[in-house]
Amino acid sequence: KAYHHLNLRPTTLTKALRVTARFYERVMITDKFAQQTEVALRKLGRILDEGPRFVEWLRKFYAEKKKTELYDEFDDEDDPEGSDWHIKLPRRRSKKKSEL
Repeated sequence: KAYHHLNLRPTTLTKALRVTARFYERVMITDKFAQQTEVALRKLGRILDEGPRFVEWLRKFYAEKKKTELYDEFDDEDDPEGSDWHIKLPRRRSKKKSEL
Protein backbone atom coordinates (compact mmCIF):
# COMPACT_ATOMS: atom_id res chain seq x y z
CA LYS A 1 0.00 0.00 0.00
CA ALA A 2 2.81 2.43 0.82
CA TYR A 3 4.27 2.08 -2.67
CA HIS A 4 0.90 2.78 -4.24
CA HIS A 5 -0.64 5.39 -1.94
CA LEU A 6 2.46 7.32 -0.90
CA ASN A 7 4.39 6.92 -4.15
CA LEU A 8 7.17 5.45 -1.99
CA ARG A 9 10.52 4.86 -3.69
CA PRO A 10 12.94 3.39 -1.15
CA THR A 11 16.68 3.64 -1.68
CA THR A 12 19.70 1.95 -0.17
CA LEU A 13 21.42 3.47 2.85
CA THR A 14 24.67 3.67 0.89
CA LYS A 15 23.09 5.76 -1.86
CA ALA A 16 21.25 7.97 0.65
CA LEU A 17 24.46 8.69 2.55
CA ARG A 18 26.42 9.37 -0.65
CA VAL A 19 23.78 11.80 -1.95
CA THR A 20 23.53 13.55 1.42
CA ALA A 21 27.32 13.90 1.66
CA ARG A 22 27.48 15.30 -1.88
CA PHE A 23 24.77 17.84 -1.05
CA TYR A 24 26.60 19.11 2.06
CA GLU A 25 29.91 19.16 0.18
CA ARG A 26 28.33 21.41 -2.44
CA VAL A 27 26.72 23.61 0.23
CA MET A 28 30.13 24.21 1.82
CA ILE A 29 31.71 25.12 -1.52
CA THR A 30 29.03 27.42 -2.93
CA ASP A 31 27.74 30.66 -1.45
CA LYS A 32 24.08 29.85 -2.01
CA PHE A 33 23.49 28.86 1.63
CA ALA A 34 26.17 31.01 3.27
CA GLN A 35 23.96 32.25 6.12
CA GLN A 36 22.71 28.75 6.99
CA THR A 37 26.24 27.35 6.79
CA GLU A 38 27.48 29.99 9.19
CA VAL A 39 24.73 29.19 11.70
CA ALA A 40 25.46 25.45 11.46
CA LEU A 41 29.21 25.98 11.95
CA ARG A 42 28.66 28.18 15.01
CA LYS A 43 26.39 25.57 16.57
CA LEU A 44 28.85 22.80 15.74
CA GLY A 45 31.62 24.79 17.39
CA ARG A 46 29.59 25.01 20.60
CA ILE A 47 28.49 21.38 20.89
CA LEU A 48 31.78 19.58 20.27
CA ASP A 49 34.65 19.46 22.76
CA GLU A 50 37.11 20.26 19.99
CA GLY A 51 34.47 22.30 18.16
CA PRO A 52 36.34 25.55 17.65
CA ARG A 53 39.40 23.77 16.24
CA PHE A 54 37.24 21.54 14.04
CA VAL A 55 35.25 24.50 12.69
CA GLU A 56 38.48 26.36 11.98
CA TRP A 57 39.79 23.33 10.08
CA LEU A 58 36.50 23.06 8.12
CA ARG A 59 36.66 26.71 7.14
CA LYS A 60 40.25 26.40 5.91
CA PHE A 61 39.55 23.12 4.12
CA TYR A 62 36.54 24.45 2.20
CA ALA A 63 38.17 27.83 1.53
CA GLU A 64 40.95 25.94 -0.25
CA LYS A 65 38.42 23.75 -2.06
CA LYS A 66 36.59 26.85 -3.30
CA LYS A 67 39.82 27.96 -4.95
CA THR A 68 40.60 24.65 -6.61
CA GLU A 69 37.25 23.05 -7.43
CA LEU A 70 34.64 24.38 -9.77
CA TYR A 71 30.99 23.81 -8.98
CA ASP A 72 28.08 25.39 -10.74
CA GLU A 73 25.36 26.50 -8.38
CA PHE A 74 23.74 23.10 -7.94
CA ASP A 75 23.80 22.31 -11.66
CA ASP A 76 23.34 18.57 -12.06
CA GLU A 77 23.73 18.27 -15.83
CA ASP A 78 27.15 16.63 -15.48
CA ASP A 79 26.14 14.53 -12.48
CA PRO A 80 26.28 10.87 -13.56
CA GLU A 81 23.54 9.94 -11.10
CA GLY A 82 21.20 12.74 -12.08
CA SER A 83 19.69 15.07 -9.56
CA ASP A 84 19.31 12.57 -6.70
CA TRP A 85 20.21 15.16 -4.08
CA HIS A 86 16.80 16.79 -4.44
CA ILE A 87 14.34 15.93 -1.73
CA LYS A 88 11.54 14.00 -3.32
CA LEU A 89 8.22 14.41 -1.59
CA PRO A 90 5.35 12.04 -2.23
CA ARG A 91 2.59 13.43 -4.37
CA ARG A 92 -0.89 13.51 -2.96
CA ARG A 93 -3.37 11.68 -5.07
CA SER A 94 -6.60 13.50 -5.67
CA LYS A 95 -9.62 11.66 -4.38
CA LYS A 96 -12.11 10.38 -6.88
CA LYS A 97 -15.61 11.71 -6.65
CA SER A 98 -16.75 8.28 -5.52
CA GLU A 99 -14.34 8.47 -2.52
CA LEU A 100 -15.68 11.83 -1.35
